Amino acid sequence: MATGRVTEDVADVTGYCRNSIYRLVRRYNQLGANGLKDKRHQHPGTQPLLSVVEQAQLLQTLRTPTADGGLKLYHSGATGIDIIPN
Repeated sequence: MATGRVTEDVADVTGYCRNSIYRLVRRYNQLGANGLKDKRHQHPGTQPLLSVVEQAQLLQTLRTPTADGGLKLYHSGATGIDIIPN
């Protein structure tokens, strides 16, 4: 846009919608180049659902063999459903 491009041209090139482009331009006008930096890495993320003690208890439970020798299933964010054989 600094080179005289219209919003539709910028949208075609970047794949952003017009509203996103308007927000970026407004942020650039207010904060300069620092307003366009990716700040996602600065956020610590959400708090875990389980406390440190609860996580340790869950890990111990998953490592303990089942009474019938069966398999344990659990969901992990990275891989989906994981199977732990006894």
